[in-house]
Amino acid sequence: MDTTCPFCGGTGFREAHTQYVFEHKVYALVVDDVPCNQCEYCGERYFTKESADLIQKAFMHKYFIVKGRKKR
Repeated sequence: MDTTCPFCGGTGFREAHTQYVFEHKVYALVVDDVPCNQCEYCGERYFTKESADLIQKAFMHKYFIVKGRKKR
């Protein structure tokens, strides 16, 4: 990650794995061990667009299955 952390201005990042929480309305999906880049100074985590998109797509798929079941 070649950028500056918007929270602290730090420029050092390391690859890490962390928990990702995606919330939508009253539902949440928690995924462990998601790769990210983490600021070495403040610890802020940055997920790749690909990782976030995959998790959100999986959540919405499950959300609409659950939502469909409630209507019956």
